[in-house]
Amino acid sequence: MKRLFLLLSAAIGSALLFSFSTAPDSILQTILDKLAAYHDTRPQEKLYLQLDRPAYYAGENIWFKGYLLEAEFHNPDSSSKLVYVDLMDSLHYLVNRKVLYAKDGTVKGDFIIPDTLADGKYLVRAYTNYMKNAGEDFFFHREISISNAKNRRLRQAAETSTALPEIQFFPEGGNLVACGRFNRVAFKASGANGRGLEVAGEIVDDRNTVVAKFASAHAGLGSFNLNPEKGRRYFARIINPAGVNEAYPLPKTLDQGYLLRVDRVGSGIKVIVFSNAVTPGSKINVVIQSRGSVYHAQEATLTGDSFVTRIPGIELPDGISQITLFDSEGRPVAERLVYEHRPDNLDMLLHTDSDQYSKRSKVTLTLIAKDSEGSPVMGNFSVSVYNDDQSKECERFPITMTNYLSLVSDLKGYIENPGYYLKDTLLATRQHRDLLMMTHGWRRFTWADVLTAGTNSPQQFGREQGLTVSGTVVNSLNKSRAGGLLKIMTMSGDFVAIQPDSAGRFLTDKFFYYDSTTLIFQTENEKGKKQSGKVQLSPFAPVPVSAFPVAASEIDESTGSTVSAVSQPDFSSKVKVFDAVIVSEKREPDTRLLGGPTDRVIETRTLSGGFHNVLQLMQTQLPGVVVTGTPPNISISIRRSAPIFMMNGSIIPSDAVPELSAEGLEKIEILQGASAVRYGGRSVVNFIYNYSGSNQPAVGISRVKYPGLYEAREFYSPRYAVPDPAQTAFDSRNTLLWKPIVKTDGDGKAKLVFYTGDVPSRYRIVVEGITMDGIPGTVTTTFIVK
Repeated sequence: MKRLFLLLSAAIGSALLFSFSTAPDSILQTILDKLAAYHDTRPQEKLYLQLDRPAYYAGENIWFKGYLLEAEFHNPDSSSKLVYVDLMDSLHYLVNRKVLYAKDGTVKGDFIIPDTLADGKYLVRAYTNYMKNAGEDFFFHREISISNAKNRRLRQAAETSTALPEIQFFPEGGNLVACGRFNRVAFKASGANGRGLEVAGEIVDDRNTVVAKFASAHAGLGSFNLNPEKGRRYFARIINPAGVNEAYPLPKTLDQGYLLRVDRVGSGIKVIVFSNAVTPGSKINVVIQSRGSVYHAQEATLTGDSFVTRIPGIELPDGISQITLFDSEGRPVAERLVYEHRPDNLDMLLHTDSDQYSKRSKVTLTLIAKDSEGSPVMGNFSVSVYNDDQSKECERFPITMTNYLSLVSDLKGYIENPGYYLKDTLLATRQHRDLLMMTHGWRRFTWADVLTAGTNSPQQFGREQGLTVSGTVVNSLNKSRAGGLLKIMTMSGDFVAIQPDSAGRFLTDKFFYYDSTTLIFQTENEKGKKQSGKVQLSPFAPVPVSAFPVAASEIDESTGSTVSAVSQPDFSSKVKVFDAVIVSEKREPDTRLLGGPTDRVIETRTLSGGFHNVLQLMQTQLPGVVVTGTPPNISISIRRSAPIFMMNGSIIPSDAVPELSAEGLEKIEILQGASAVRYGGRSVVNFIYNYSGSNQPAVGISRVKYPGLYEAREFYSPRYAVPDPAQTAFDSRNTLLWKPIVKTDGDGKAKLVFYTGDVPSRYRIVVEGITMDGIPGTVTTTFIVK
């Protein structure tokens, strides 16, 4: 983990700081050590989605690419393997969900918009299971517009709403303090539609005395100064817009506390502290950190009731930094966000071979990516070309990869036109950006977690490595059943054995398949004998707050088994997962993988007598089978050589064979000798299960169709290079090109070719992506089709 220089000073009053080490046993050093340990053990993830365009019609497709990055340096993150992407309506009801496999930190996917979907605003939400630890505020969210002329009730309902405006107040540093000083108070006003509302009004106390006036400066954001008195309450009254007969209470005033004020001074910042909670000469600690790295740390002494220091802007990183004030005992007492707009420059050039094209014409697009020094850079990008006229009502300064990673991803709440705050370096833009810092707050972690719980407190949600299957084993009375073993199999050959916890709950993330499959569950008692039991599954891919947390898997080196350490407090034991057999790519069940004639087929339906498992069946029905050792450490040979075992045509490890039940086994195919040449001459044993043929379920066996990963469709882009009589239909595509994987070469270049359609309009090209060094880039241009 990168740690930049730490600054410590006992200077009193206004002073520049110089770098030197903290005392090993100081309060400040304890804070820094705990913060470093917290971030080292809890690295954060960020997820950004580029969509092919911001507005759609019902019946069209939404195409997207996701970039999964570690939060500190924005490098591709491959720790989590699954990404969830939700399409939700304006009331946050789920319309559709895709579960995608993240390869090298990227995913690609799509939604088909139902032609019956109501006209209105919709939300695309993306997250990993691990991101649930930080809360939904730090999921990726993007609002889109879907038009449907047949159903416009949602939009009309929103437009006719008469709900009162909402105003939230945010004292700088966190609290209103009656310390004889002016407190700066930021506010955010929103209309019934959730958008910023321009307001003006006055602040009155509980005696109805006007003590301050306020007016928003941008998008409902503003601030005012207030010198609160002890014991008084304060309220806001809106004068403009007229007719709002409502008194909005300000936060309660503290008689004692700390004020933290931050002002811009030249290229740096001035930090001012006031306090009436301690005696003159008391110690305070100031820590400035960003995304887990500490950029400034200072122990200081109050002179009278104040402390002032200046911090050069060069000490702060690009993006959001969090300034936290700690008292002499190391307790956080005030906090403030600041933004330093000093990005790493990725110079992206995008041009077409013409500015205007006719219908069905060839377009050659060239992308060139260079760093701030003009050297070519390699990167991973996605390209979209869409009808810009359709998006006229969308945000003027929309979310992009650059403003998302440095700004939006570290703030709470919906931010309108996020690109506005980074569009230039004008004074007004900087002031509005600072209002955004004071109102949207940083909540990726709480100091209570860092300082009190420490690194030993378990995280509720782990990094999924495959599809998660969880639930509870119950008896015939639907009461949880403790003890025994649960075996889960798929028809494609995957196999996991789990020991549920004392409440009958189980969890595994060891399956990997696309579309859907039939999961086969078998319950056994402690002695390995089949026992009646049912499985109640948890909802697939649960919403952020889950009743059953997904825990990170840990390897028990003493046994080689996988142990999922469950962190929910009422769990009295651990869930054990044994002998996970994982597939690395999509496979279709094939009950005749051996192909052609086999040397022998054992039809199990003709056998008399019961068998506990397939191993017993083999030993009695297949000559030459020798089993040595005891489970799980056994060795199986046929005629003194180790065979290849399969289940429905998919290879499984030999140590999984003793766990296979004879129930539901239809037949066994065997290849030996010359027939097994294509398998290296080794004997092949293929167990074929066909549960669908059984009218009566076997004891302890149940089945369920379970959804899997989504495999993205390919975007179709017609080529009109050669006239084709079959291509006579009117080409009304609103997205002319969607290319989710575009990589620049060693010269920093990439070239694409596509064709225009039959709709004359202005078309926009948007390229977004990130370099190998974690530098994001966004570039856009337009052309005309006549």
